[in-house]
Formats: sequence, C-alpha cells, structure tokens
Amino acid sequence: MTRQIALWFDSGVRDGADFMIIARDTFSAEDFPIYVRGSAEFAAQRTREIETMPMYRALGVYSLKSDRDVQLATAECWAVPKPEPGPETRLVEDGIRELTARVGWKA
Repeated sequence: MTRQIALWFDSGVRDGADFMIIARDTFSAEDFPIYVRGSAEFAAQRTREIETMPMYRALGVYSLKSDRDVQLATAECWAVPKPEPGPETRLVEDGIRELTARVGWKA
C-alpha cells in the first residue's frame, strides 16, 4: 500500500494539490486518493465530510508540501487533525462490541 500511496502522492504534487486524503470505500474495500487545493482547514473540512458519507472512511491525510518519505514512514499520517468518529460510527462499533460479547467472540 505504501508504494501506491507514494505514486498517488507524486501525482498530486505534479498536479499542484496541497493535500491528499486517502479514502476507503468500505463496501468494496478499495482505497483511493482525493486531492485538495487550499488550506489545512479546508482539507480538514473535506476529511470530516468524507467521514460523514455512508460507507466511506478517511484513512489519512498527507501534506503534499511536506517530505513524502517522512510521512510514508508513519503508521498513520494525519497532516490535519484526525476527525472524531460520528454518531453513526460509534453506534456501529458499540453494536459490534455488544454482539461479540453476546456470542462470546474475542476481538
């Protein structure tokens, strides 16, 4: 995955973007970049919007103006503040914990 992110990173730099959000379609389990031109606040706003969309998650945000390799070396890169999970996400996570406890599965 790191190699793919590096390719997306370089593509965004060539296109003049400022930030790259890595998003996941949780239905198909496919990851893809969303390029953002503008301030860190705008990138953070776009990240929060992605988090509120059904079946989509933001996996990280990279600053395309900062060192690529340093950012890729981290387990999770958040060049803007990581959004808090919305109420829908918390409900699903609580439901999964309750179900696994009920049937005796270990997480």
